[in-house]
Amino acid sequence: MAILSSKRLTELSFGILICLILLFVLAWVKERGAIEAEAQPEIGLDIGNLAPDFVLPDIMGNQVRLSAFRGKGVILNFWSTWCKPCIEEMPDMQAFYGKNSAARIEILAVSINRERDSTVKHFVRKLNLTFPVLLDFDKIAARIYKVFALPTSFLINDKGVIVKKWYGKMDLDKEAFLQEIRRAAAVSP
Repeated sequence: MAILSSKRLTELSFGILICLILLFVLAWVKERGAIEAEAQPEIGLDIGNLAPDFVLPDIMGNQVRLSAFRGKGVILNFWSTWCKPCIEEMPDMQAFYGKNSAARIEILAVSINRERDSTVKHFVRKLNLTFPVLLDFDKIAARIYKVFALPTSFLINDKGVIVKKWYGKMDLDKEAFLQEIRRAAAVSP
């Protein structure tokens, strides 16, 4: 067995140190990339995707941006005044909203009525709805969310990620369903 000279031993030690530093840097970059990728999910309509953002007027004419509700769970509900299941679920949505507004769960009801806002305003007043009602006359958000049936709803968690979808009437009067919404929205009761 040959004995390494001190110069050769120093060179070898230096090479090993450089390799260790490079491995550490690569591991750090890989971990940082994974954290950033985890922090920014892909925008889309699948469960686990970041909900696509949009801006629509509410019934008072104020511009409302979906992403402004980050930090709260959101039930994004597409509906119309001519849709029987939509009309049937509105009282349950109002009752849910009244009980859960302090729990940081918001409802955004997006009307896709073709008539201008007077029909929707009359409907909101008649049912005494207090959650935000947005107007999507040109179906901007409905196209983004690929709404093909009414009602269609998306549950979006406090980070803006879609965690559940419903096609048809929601069962907001059932306690098990409410617990599922609270869990999925990552909001405590």
